[in-house]
Amino acid sequence: MIHDDDELLRLDEVTPKVHLAPFWITWWSRGVHETIGRRRSIDIATLVEWWTSPPAPTPGDKGKQHAWSAATFRGGRRGLANVEQVTALVFDFDGAVVPMRDVLAALPIACVGHTSWSHGTKPGERFRVFVPCDRPMTVREHARLWMLFADVFMGIGAPLDVTTKDASRLWFVPCDRPGYDAHAILDREVLDVDEALTIAPREREREIRDVVDDPRAAVRQKGLGHEPRASAIDRASRYLASMPPAIQGSWGGTAMYKTALALVHGFALDEATAFALLAREYNPRCKPPRSAKYLARKVNEAAKATRVGPPGYLLRERTR
Repeated sequence: MIHDDDELLRLDEVTPKVHLAPFWITWWSRGVHETIGRRRSIDIATLVEWWTSPPAPTPGDKGKQHAWSAATFRGGRRGLANVEQVTALVFDFDGAVVPMRDVLAALPIACVGHTSWSHGTKPGERFRVFVPCDRPMTVREHARLWMLFADVFMGIGAPLDVTTKDASRLWFVPCDRPGYDAHAILDREVLDVDEALTIAPREREREIRDVVDDPRAAVRQKGLGHEPRASAIDRASRYLASMPPAIQGSWGGTAMYKTALALVHGFALDEATAFALLAREYNPRCKPPRSAKYLARKVNEAAKATRVGPPGYLLRERTR
């Protein structure tokens, strides 16, 4: 339920700790089939109602479903180069091994989550998490905070979908589908953007610059010039398919570590992406499959390793 300025549904003390003024989003009534989005104000009470009591899906093409973005755009034209401001954080989980409610409970801030359209159709947990912020962000600030949360989520075994870090991302409105679940935790403070930025990773400024200043290139590989990230992920996936599984009692720990090294250094993937591939495409074949905590530790150990060759050395070879 979206309202124009003169029809705003005001926040009526949803919980004592959540005090958030109405914020701006962009809204598309016909989804991806609508070129120009409309700026609208919404408050957190409306958003919670919207996500926890979703309507039935519109019959036909999913692309025609109502859609929204947490950013506003010059002229209403969606695109990273047109972003005016980003008013909230939205995170997408595609195949996580940790349930949505556990992820929400692990955050020390107010948050709302709902399962996505593909939940239940593929292995793993598929859901989105919305984090309200105390002020709007620039695109660069959004990129830094996205990477901060990517590290946090990976540490609890729930890697983010790396293709969704774009601040201009369009999201389809949740609909009442089989297995749909939503949950809100609003008895906590909203995210303090300035405070979070003090601990957000600065050492990854090059990645942030690539995302912000060169939106057409999406996310580039660290230290690899113009190698597209999607290509690197595809090649890493094919590489994993050719690797023998790690087997306990037969140097399985070493095999897992070497596989993590290949992802982090050989394909120059960030830790969240490497973890996601390891958990989704390699670990199920291992005997026995390892815990998310174990996988995260191996990826982190691999990221700290030195003398393993130049970044992206496997991208300069023909992968198996």
